[in-house]
Amino acid sequence: VEFRRKSALEPEPEAAVLQTARGQVTSDDIDGIEDGDIHIAVMMQKPGQEQDVEVTKEDQQRINNFNQLNQKYHELEDELKVAKDDLQKIEDASNELMLCSDDDPVKYMVGDSFVNLTAAGATELLEELKSKLEKGVEQIDENISEIKRHMQQMKISLYAKFGTSINLEEE
Repeated sequence: VEFRRKSALEPEPEAAVLQTARGQVTSDDIDGIEDGDIHIAVMMQKPGQEQDVEVTKEDQQRINNFNQLNQKYHELEDELKVAKDDLQKIEDASNELMLCSDDDPVKYMVGDSFVNLTAAGATELLEELKSKLEKGVEQIDENISEIKRHMQQMKISLYAKFGTSINLEEE
């Protein structure tokens, strides 16, 4: 934080950005302030300028934890996509079984083998499988939400310390 008295002789930094209590303003916005006023501002870095911030061991651990959460987030997204595809396939199979009568023989795949079942028996098994998959999808959704919440908290603290010196956004 910089406390300074603005004087007419003091040159304004070129395209500098100041952070004030009212928000971010550029040096052009300051021209209307009377000489002699006291300003409290935080001098922000110019675009393209690197900010030197010491990275402690704890900071590095937080960055690594963020990276691990990000990887877990992407793995869960992939699992969610596969589970939703499986649910769609089960839904399609259930719809096909509705066209059959309950006593019609149906070949039901278990692992690498086919088992002969009645349409009613196959429908029961599909409903059980669908129920398990829906619970799994709900659990994955909860895990994704928790990870996103935790990542957002970590982003706030890391950006507060490192500013534009760190990029935590997806590309």
